[in-house]
Amino acid sequence: SYKASLGDVAAQVLLLQSRDLDLSASGVKPVRSAQKLRVG
Repeated sequence: SYKASLGDVAAQVLLLQSRDLDLSASGVKPVRSAQKLRVG
C-alpha cells in the first residue's frame, strides 16, 4: 500500500513535470528531476 501511494505521487509529479515541459519547451530540467525521483 505504501509503494502504491508512492507510485501515485511519482506519477502526479511526472505529469506536472511534463506539463511544465510543454510550457517551457526545455527538456533538461524534467529529466534531471525524474532521475532524482528514482534515486531518492
